[in-house]
Amino acid sequence: MAAAHSHAHWLVPTTLALATLFGAALAFGHHVFYSKLNGSKIEEARWTQDTNISIGTAFTFLVRSALVIAVSTAYWQVFWRRLHRPLPLSSIDGLATQLQDAYQLLNFNNIKVSPLLCAIALFAWLIPVAVVFPPSALKVVPQRVSSQEMVPTGIPDYSASENFVPSAWNGEGITKRNGTGQTLSEVSAYWGGPSTQVRRTLFGTAYQGQLPLLTGKLLTMIAPNSSFTLEFDGPSLQCDEANNSSGIAVELTNAGVPCLNGSTACLNAANSYFVSWVANGTNDHKAYATWGRVPYAIGTTEPEYLGTDWRHAQAIFVAHRDINSTKGASAEGITILNCTLYNTTYNIAATYVDGEQSVSMQSTRTRNPVRFLSQDAKGQNHLEFPGAFSLNDPRVKSYLSLMQIIGELLVGHLYWDVVHKTAYTQILSTDLAYTDALWPVYRNYTGLSPDLEPPNLVWLPFKDTLEELFRNMTLSLLSISSVHANLTEMISVSVTYTYNAYAYSPQRLWAPYGAAIMATLMAVAVGFFNLVSSGASYSNKFSTIVRVSHDRAIDIAIRDEDRYGQDPLPKYIGKAKLFVRGLKDREMESSRSSVQASGLPEPAAEGLMTGRSTLGVAEDHSDQ
Repeated sequence: MAAAHSHAHWLVPTTLALATLFGAALAFGHHVFYSKLNGSKIEEARWTQDTNISIGTAFTFLVRSALVIAVSTAYWQVFWRRLHRPLPLSSIDGLATQLQDAYQLLNFNNIKVSPLLCAIALFAWLIPVAVVFPPSALKVVPQRVSSQEMVPTGIPDYSASENFVPSAWNGEGITKRNGTGQTLSEVSAYWGGPSTQVRRTLFGTAYQGQLPLLTGKLLTMIAPNSSFTLEFDGPSLQCDEANNSSGIAVELTNAGVPCLNGSTACLNAANSYFVSWVANGTNDHKAYATWGRVPYAIGTTEPEYLGTDWRHAQAIFVAHRDINSTKGASAEGITILNCTLYNTTYNIAATYVDGEQSVSMQSTRTRNPVRFLSQDAKGQNHLEFPGAFSLNDPRVKSYLSLMQIIGELLVGHLYWDVVHKTAYTQILSTDLAYTDALWPVYRNYTGLSPDLEPPNLVWLPFKDTLEELFRNMTLSLLSISSVHANLTEMISVSVTYTYNAYAYSPQRLWAPYGAAIMATLMAVAVGFFNLVSSGASYSNKFSTIVRVSHDRAIDIAIRDEDRYGQDPLPKYIGKAKLFVRGLKDREMESSRSSVQASGLPEPAAEGLMTGRSTLGVAEDHSDQ
């Protein structure tokens, strides 16, 4: 008779070890594969996106298969070891099917019979669930990378004044002395006002309250997602309290702008809210006249939009009343601003991200006030207007075109005369309508509720808003290619490129893989322990069942209709108990036989049954 092996066959421990190592190695390979893809552009990867996703899914499938093989192999070692003690056939069926039928995990009898087998079976079911998540550790996301580049850009060329002010104009010719002061010569100089392109852009900026997209030459070589700083010269408007405000207030009243401060004495007369004008140098006998002369009577004469005061810098004047004042025509309830034109250096920072523009003012340096040429080179003749504007330096003429546009927006009058009236001014069409000075006026003109707050609940200061309005009009010149210099300036641009790239999150891969590997290690450790304790290894092959049940008879009467093995298992058969003798049991029997042959007392054979039931089946006739 062949001797039984007293040690486990090499296949099972090898399977336990190699399957676990293979699963862990595949998980690490999955990590390495994703790490190689991390940060790389989609189009630059070795394989296509679909192929990379398929490879990641294949890694997950192989890891799951290896770990489940290891856990299920460990399960059968514990299963057959557990059968060394008698169990009802129904309980054996429940434990044997836990790896195939998930509902058996909820069978309380299985948990009662062997909590350890239930835990290992639970691991075998949860590992496939856990390894569903590792493929999601690799995603495709937009990536941004910045680089510094020197690119050409367009800035306004004020010396080309014909781009700002058209030369064709049907005005009067001007007689001017030549440089020696000896010969008279006719000069055909005409003031045409701002060009159509300049008008459209600057008026649009004023009405919309925001900068247009700075396109044109400025962005010809700049990427869609970029940022840069730019320094350029341009006109600016600086507003300060006007000198001799009391005298100006009196002259405003004399010129037909009564009750600017809303006095109660004006209840039955015209009531003024706002007035804007430019200086006129014809009234030379009063010191304040050059600051405050109103060149038109209300509703009778069209206003001028550029000041003709040759003594001072080009300026526009604005007066609005204090709505809380009731002090008649005195200047105490009136704010009068002198907004002077200056030559200024701007330093801006611009950012373009996904089509959105953000332009911020970094700094400004005011250089000098802007004056128009009011006399010849010898200072002998005062020139007539409006042609005198056209005899200016080209840069000054370009600046004056912007000044005329702000004049066309502001110059005029808002007042009450039976109804709310407007003379020329367009101020309520700009953001100046939302300032602290004009919001109450704007509500009255538009019929809004007296309790309505301004947009965004922000009371904008009039002075700052007016300066910002003119500054935005100047910045909008950057969007007009026709006024840019032919020789572009090189600027440093920080360009941000956006592209689709792989992004790998290691924690999303190792969290589920780590949990699955730890569960597998615990199951494999239990499997090795049972290998050592039983001295044998087992599988779930059919031949194993045949060998275990060979020559064992069930000492109960099995009915004919139940001899075909069909489901379900009859209750009377399920209650029959079965135990499997392992190699350790055989060694105990051999030891007992040796003791009996030598005449020594027989040791107890715990767990073994006598009579016919020792063949493997304990009889139970309760259901027969």
